Formats: sequence, C-alpha cells, structure tokens
Amino acid sequence: MIGEMFYWVLSMSVLGGAVILILLAMRRLRRFPRRFIYLMWAAPAIRLLIPVGLPSRYSLLSLFSGSVLKSVDIGKTGGFMDLTASNLIQAADQYFPFSYKSDLLRRIFEGAGLIWLTAACLAAAAAIYLYRRGMSDTGERTEVMPGICRSDKVRHPAVYGILRPVILIPKDLPDTECRYVIRHEQAHMRRKDNLFRLAAVLIACIHWFNPLIWISLKYFFEDMEISCDEIVMKELLPEEQKEYASAILGCAKSKSPFVSAFGGAGLRQRIESILSYRKMTALSALLCAAWTAAVLFVLLANAPA
Repeated sequence: MIGEMFYWVLSMSVLGGAVILILLAMRRLRRFPRRFIYLMWAAPAIRLLIPVGLPSRYSLLSLFSGSVLKSVDIGKTGGFMDLTASNLIQAADQYFPFSYKSDLLRRIFEGAGLIWLTAACLAAAAAIYLYRRGMSDTGERTEVMPGICRSDKVRHPAVYGILRPVILIPKDLPDTECRYVIRHEQAHMRRKDNLFRLAAVLIACIHWFNPLIWISLKYFFEDMEISCDEIVMKELLPEEQKEYASAILGCAKSKSPFVSAFGGAGLRQRIESILSYRKMTALSALLCAAWTAAVLFVLLANAPA
C-alpha cells in the first residue's frame, strides 16, 4: 500500500516538476502581470496533488508517447467522461488493480515508500513546530481596528494565523507607512493567501525529495507579494506609488513561510515591478485572462488514452 502511494506521488512529482519548469520559463515574460502568473501556480499545485485529469489532445502530455496508462470511467451522461492517469515512470502495467512490472520493482517501491512517508511526516512535524513557535512569539497585541493589531515583538508587518488571520504591525511602525501596509495585507486576506501558503508548505512536505518544489516555493511567494503590490498600485496616484516603494524598503524581509509579510519575498524584484508599473487597459486584462485560462487548460489536461 505504501509502495503504491509513493508510486503515485513520484509520478505526480515528475509531472509537476515539468509544469514548474514551464511556469518558471513563463515568468521571464517581464511585462506579463504577476497577478496572472500567480493564478497559473494553480497548475503545478493541482498536478502535485491530483494524479488524474480530463483527457484532451491539446494536453502537454500529448508530447510524450506512452505517458498515459489507462482511462477511468467516472460517469455516463449521454456519453463517457473519462479520467486519465499519467504513467511517466513506466514501472507499472496497470493501476486498478495496481500491478508492477516485476516483483523486484514492487519491493523497491515498498522500501522507498517507507522512507518517503517517514521523511514527509518529519517535514510536516517541523513545519507545525515552526508555525507554532512563530505564532507564540508575537508578544502583546493592541487592536487598532478590527482584524488589525500592533505588537511589541513583531518586526515585520504580516498576516498571522490560518483559520482566523489577523494583521500584525510593529508597534513603532510610522503612521505614514501604516496605510500602505494595511492595504497590502488586506489584499492578502481577501485572497486567502494564508491558506495558499499553508497548501504550498504541505505540498513541499509531500514532495520533499523533489528540489524543484523547494525552488518553486521561493518564486511562488515572490509572485504572491508582487501580485498584491499590483492590486494596491491600481488604487494609488503616481506620487503615492513612490511612497509605497519607500514603505517596502523600510520593512525588513520575513523569514517565515507561514506569514504574508509586507517587506518580504524578492525585495529587489518588487521595487523594480513597482517602478515599472503601468495600469492595464480592459482589453489587455481580457487578453491576459484568456492566455492564463489557455495555459491552465494545456497544463492540467491529460493526453487521450
């Protein structure tokens, strides 16, 4: 059972890694808004969590011969809706029931699966420990408005918490910077970025053996922050945009993967993005949305069986 579970995880990790590489290449398009790139991160996340998908001849997997093992019938509504599962590893003959190509492969995956599960549990335990330690070290809070508090121990403005998030601001943060900080952190809260951060960390714990996952975390968090910057920048005047950039420079980087920090994640890239920011026209936004939807479809669809 553990061996079969690890086989699925390894297969998802290989395919998810390929999707990550494609997404990292797309990030090189400097003029493409980060809020759309941020949406595209759903593709590797889904690939790393769900082993099956709907078939399409336009799928990225159509480029790989023999990458799909079989279709799984999940219903009939005037026709068949099939799900396909990728088999890039090619160590199994079938999935339902699961059958390896040899008994040696079965034993290898059983042993590797035990190592994987042990390390994944340890990684999750470490993540929980770091989260609890970070939450317990926020000091005394003074509420300045609903959902927003000042703290004497917090060094970086950030959203803390998962189920009931709250914006924590350093006690000595100047009022001139507070309004920009609050706008930025409220954008995180509206998008539920704290939950997406949690999901990203959990995915990293599951796929701990894949270095591309850890590399992608850095860029995912960076795109999360820059896309929030873009949301705030839409509402600011040109002179306010410069003040916003100065406020970011005044905040140190956050080291925690569990908080959406105002001054964290790719400080240089964020400043460059702010200084080069241009408001999008309705047509440009529509074209970017259509391109994003097309990319997500191609990356999430499986090749026909």
